[in-house]
Amino acid sequence: DNIGNVWICLLGDFRSSPPNGAALAALERLVDGLCERHHIARNKVFGHMKFAKTECPGNTLMAWIARYTASATH
Repeated sequence: DNIGNVWICLLGDFRSSPPNGAALAALERLVDGLCERHHIARNKVFGHMKFAKTECPGNTLMAWIARYTASATH
């Protein structure tokens, strides 16, 4: 059931190494744009492992999500 959700997929293994800087910058632009377009607060951005027993999206991307949501200004 994906009603009311936006899903983003990054290809790679981010359990111990993050995506490169260009990929993270593109991800931030994408997430910012989606949040703005769909009126989603930054603190409502979650990683897959928040909802299911999985290693997805990896510890390094979960750390990025934590930083992103912590910087919520809207």
